[in-house]
Amino acid sequence: MATAGKKQELAQQGRQQAELVINNSFMDGLVTTMQGKISNGLTMPPDYNMENAIMSAYLTLKQTVDKDKRPVLEACNKESIANAVLDMATAGLDVSKSQGYFIPYGGKLVFQKSYFGWQTLARRYGAVKFSAMCIYDGDEFDYDVIDGEIENVRHKQKFSNIDKDKIVGAYAVVTFEDNSKKAEVMTMAEIRQAWKQNQQNKGDGNTHRNFTGKMAKKTVLSSICKTIANTYGNSAIKEQIDMEEEIGPVDVVAESVAYDIEQGANSVDFEPEVVEGEIVGEEPAEEEPAFMQE
Repeated sequence: MATAGKKQELAQQGRQQAELVINNSFMDGLVTTMQGKISNGLTMPPDYNMENAIMSAYLTLKQTVDKDKRPVLEACNKESIANAVLDMATAGLDVSKSQGYFIPYGGKLVFQKSYFGWQTLARRYGAVKFSAMCIYDGDEFDYDVIDGEIENVRHKQKFSNIDKDKIVGAYAVVTFEDNSKKAEVMTMAEIRQAWKQNQQNKGDGNTHRNFTGKMAKKTVLSSICKTIANTYGNSAIKEQIDMEEEIGPVDVVAESVAYDIEQGANSVDFEPEVVEGEIVGEEPAEEEPAFMQE
């Protein structure tokens, strides 16, 4: 049986071997691949530095571990690592800015947009203001449905109604540059169903129970931002959204809030950070880039 010292030595060797495979040269190859996509018509946001984002991703990956505390550069195959970084860059997002997560599962790595990442995409399509509220039992809540769109949301709330155990739903309203608005309403049953997509706790974790209101608001905000990105985004963004739905979602809202609580940040507004997670499912096969076929 290996001693603790021997185990540490083997773990260190594994990390070193992984970093030899996933190194600066490997990441340079990803930059070259992205430059080819851009030459073929992929448009990057004007404020996005693709090269810096990819190199930041490498630094993040060197510090990211899976649920068994193994470095992902050691635990995940290089093809999936390449695809995860390319997915991040294609979306114009940056993990160092908490706009997404590198999530290991079953020896593979995937990139999934965070709550913050969905907001970033929505802003790029003209959103300038985001608001969300819980609806409590006893509130006066109403809206109009015009051409299938929710409009003219009206909500009157009494302070005495506020109780996390009496939340019956939540809604979000996004305002665009032209002052038009888009709204989404979710019942508490729909919100809980979204939480159940998390394979780890099925929406029954402490974060869901103790911070139900914050979770509900972030869930409906993430949903409406995803709808905006799917409506106004380019084909690459839409393909990524389809792929994420096929893989099966991680409850990134719960992961974000749980991380903030752990860091002692629950005294201020919650903001998502990069955390590890787990997905159960299969990732669609993708063609291996030429620079990885050595």
